[in-house]
Amino acid sequence: MLENMAAARQAAYEDPDGVHDYFHGDKWRFLRERSLLDGVFVPLNLGRDGFKFWRQNGFEGWSIVATPLSVSPNQRTGNKYQLLLAVAPGPRQPVDLESFLHQIAGELNELAKGIPELLVANSATPQVSTAGVLNFTTDQPGGDKLYNAKGVNSYAYNRLREFEGVYSASSSHIYYPPKDPTPGRANKTLFSVHNCTAPRRMAESIAAQAKYVEDARAGGSTVAYQTSLEQNSGIKGYSLFFAPCPDMRTAYPYLKDLWDMGLTAAPYDTMHLVLLNVVPHLSKLFAGLKLVNKDKDEAYIMPRFSVALVGRELRIARRTVLRAQAMFLRNIDTHHQSFKTVDWMHIIMCAGEVLLAGRIPGE
Repeated sequence: MLENMAAARQAAYEDPDGVHDYFHGDKWRFLRERSLLDGVFVPLNLGRDGFKFWRQNGFEGWSIVATPLSVSPNQRTGNKYQLLLAVAPGPRQPVDLESFLHQIAGELNELAKGIPELLVANSATPQVSTAGVLNFTTDQPGGDKLYNAKGVNSYAYNRLREFEGVYSASSSHIYYPPKDPTPGRANKTLFSVHNCTAPRRMAESIAAQAKYVEDARAGGSTVAYQTSLEQNSGIKGYSLFFAPCPDMRTAYPYLKDLWDMGLTAAPYDTMHLVLLNVVPHLSKLFAGLKLVNKDKDEAYIMPRFSVALVGRELRIARRTVLRAQAMFLRNIDTHHQSFKTVDWMHIIMCAGEVLLAGRIPGE
């Protein structure tokens, strides 16, 4: 572990090219600039996710797991290196998630302060061991609950950038198009995908917005006013690991570096953003299950007989694989509404390149 951390400290000074480990990232450099990597330091990944005890509709629990990133990458995924910190009991999602997180925050505070008198092999001098959270991994709903976000029902859903959404009265939803389609807004640019110039949401601004909402609540403002503040900022109030209240800052003073890191410690969940939002729509377009402007002659659409042929091939393949895998080999034309994340991943990894060959026009 000491050798791994020595190599990781060196990696923080390198210019990464391609896909690398955590230690080439901005979060690791953030810790280095604060001189937190000296000595015996253990970076941690905190993961949170829900699970079903029985099938898909039964009892639900939430687990919180820590993974020490100081072990080699090929060891981290092993069960013996996953530290189960807590399991929130069901039957549904925890109403007060932070009641389970305070015990964890207390131990993280002690680790950040430092544990003295650690005896290390081949060293006659006792060491001080420290540990800190490098990042969180969570799905989108869990991440919203973790940092107390309003979620999709807000005008500021983006965690890292400040750009606004647009309310649609016809569907009672808030959408985030690049340009404002509202009549009279002159097609105003809300955000740019490339070379985005919208201001970044910093830890200080998130904390200030959380305080603004909490002060309105403490001041006896109406529920409607509080809701409007939450919708405009995207934040419902204080959160233990990202925007703590003054009492939390006093109780856990050594977590200041984590709080200063802010929401960038919780990367976006690509499972929900891409696999459950983008890929299903693209698949329906390519398979002709969803038409654009009722035009059935688009160059990218597969003929219906091709879609049916794929379905027959998948049904035949079900008999050649394990039962656990066979459940994912289903006809997209018939079963796309019940597809899970792993189904869309299977389509990308195994079928996408073949099905789309020659079907994307040059323009």
